[in-house]
Amino acid sequence: MNLRIIKGISAAVCLLAVITAGFGTDARIQRWENRIDGLTKLKAGNSSGDTLPVVAQILEKGIESSVKIRSLLERYASNDGSLRADKKKYSVTEIEAKTVEIADPAISAWYLLSSADRISDSECFTKVLAWIRDYGNSRQVTGIKAGMPGVTEIVRGYILERCIEDYPAFREAALKKILGRVEYELSRTDYNSNDIDLEKMIMQTAITELDPMLKEYAPPFNETLLQKVPEWKLIESS
Repeated sequence: MNLRIIKGISAAVCLLAVITAGFGTDARIQRWENRIDGLTKLKAGNSSGDTLPVVAQILEKGIESSVKIRSLLERYASNDGSLRADKKKYSVTEIEAKTVEIADPAISAWYLLSSADRISDSECFTKVLAWIRDYGNSRQVTGIKAGMPGVTEIVRGYILERCIEDYPAFREAALKKILGRVEYELSRTDYNSNDIDLEKMIMQTAITELDPMLKEYAPPFNETLLQKVPEWKLIESS
């Protein structure tokens, strides 16, 4: 298998395994410290020119998300007043800012998990392979089938490109949905809450909303993204 695709898949799967594990109720600051160290080392080991750009972006986002979650846990554990239990009425601007701060790492982690699942899912592989085969036939590129040299790399490379291409739009839609739900729940108390309860509400809402959104995620074939996969260019040119 092509070295770039091996690095892409292994880095994504390793990252997803560590970043998503911390969303349990028993998550501790030290565990996230270890994850940040692990991600940083993984990033350093994937710094060569052979690394897919998408992998570098995934690693950078993973480190950023992990730091945010660690910071939140540290605030919960501290007694410095940065997270207060005093009730107050939140403005729309405050709710929006807090939702982005708390939900963004969750969106990143869940989306990355979904991306790794798609890479390893046989049903997704078969569907994408059929798209690529049909497109290849229309371009007089015949013989695209499972087991053909380079085909596995093409399919997985396309899935990675598709995932990174769609992330900004998915993030925006997810934030909008989570924010809408949080605002609705707060409206039932006339927008009165406290920092601790609000941040817990945002995190739980993110977890609840993201699973169905990712299950419904079914983007169509995009030939432009296929052209970005080096192995496809090689087969097409030959």
